[in-house]
Amino acid sequence: MKTFKSKPLAAFFGFVAIVGASSANATVINFESLADTGNTVSWVADGYTESGFMFNSSDHIGSPSAFAAWDTDSSHFPGSTSLFNNFADSVTTMTMVGGGPFDVNSIDLACVYLDGSTQAVTFTGTRPDLSTDVESFDLTNPNVLTTFNFSGMTGIVKLEWAQSAPFHQFDNIVINSVPEPASLLVLGVGVLAIARRRKSA
Repeated sequence: MKTFKSKPLAAFFGFVAIVGASSANATVINFESLADTGNTVSWVADGYTESGFMFNSSDHIGSPSAFAAWDTDSSHFPGSTSLFNNFADSVTTMTMVGGGPFDVNSIDLACVYLDGSTQAVTFTGTRPDLSTDVESFDLTNPNVLTTFNFSGMTGIVKLEWAQSAPFHQFDNIVINSVPEPASLLVLGVGVLAIARRRKSA
């Protein structure tokens, strides 16, 4: 028996493969655009945006000093430019500009002031259906970045975590954007339509 694959279906599955491959490409937010020489800090305003993601500080909306980054000659500089929430007990919120779901794979963290105890940083990811994923990491080394991997921070629209004493800084957030199902459907229909037109031509 002769088997065949229709060109429209082949085109559609090819499209799905392309989308799958492109969605696997990670974005890394590294804050290097904030790098500055000196031995103090550079202030960063609330609503800081990088690589299509926005960072806000609760209770300090619009503040010109909501966040800060240690200068490269500071004793607290952890080896690469990192951001920290400048207010104790304030919650850092990370969202995609324009909305939309994303996966967070990992984040680098370093405590700034540590008195010999362990500092826990707890992250809460919220999905469109309001379900959440909560993950906590323990920091022990002051001013040394450590990579922490998330296990279930997928399909979230918001990532939140609090700044508690002693302060911590964060860097190298690895993210995958998640295509909206509706967008995939529209694009898939378009690919099928083009394939059918080419077949009939």
